[in-house]
Parts: sequence; C-alpha cells; structure tokens
Amino acid sequence: MATNTFARIENILKETEVLTPEKREELLALLEKLQAETASMDSAQAGNIATQAQAAAEHALRPGHDDAALQKSLGGLAGSVTGFETSHPRLVQVVNTFCTVLSNMGI
Repeated sequence: MATNTFARIENILKETEVLTPEKREELLALLEKLQAETASMDSAQAGNIATQAQAAAEHALRPGHDDAALQKSLGGLAGSVTGFETSHPRLVQVVNTFCTVLSNMGI
C-alpha cells in the first residue's frame, strides 16, 4: 500500500506545474528518503505516513490552496511520526523537512 502511495506522490510532484525544477528535485529527493526510511516499518505504519504525505503534497500543490487545510494536513503528517523519535530519528527528520519545504513554498 505505501509503495503505491509513494508512487502517486511522485507522479503528483512530477506533473504539477507550480513547482520550480529545483523545488521539484528537492521534494523528490525527500520523498525517496521518506520511502527508504519507511521500508523497514510495519506496513500499516508506513501506509499511514505515506497517506499523510500524499494529503500534504496535494494540499500544498493545489492552486489557490487553503492555508488552514494545508496546515492541518502538515500537522497530520508530522503527527504520523510522533513516537518514532527514538526508533527512527531520520524518519522524523525527513518528515519535518518535507513539511517545512511544503509549508514554505509560498504557492
């Protein structure tokens, strides 16, 4: 499930016209790291993180997006890794960076 969701996020990032080439590459690299970090996790946990990442990306990249909805989806993504600070610190770091990049895009 998570693998399919990550593939959908990749397609979203590649197909959107609102990203600069640099931001697209940055987000694709972060997505690759996120996928690698979740590969060894329980499939339900990885699926939840992937689903939250997809929602956040969709909200951030939607033209004329609703800032409140974006912040809520970013909070959901950040919340999906709560409790993994000790066992998966790189995962938490990647998710936080992904959220920051999406939040700071200013679209």
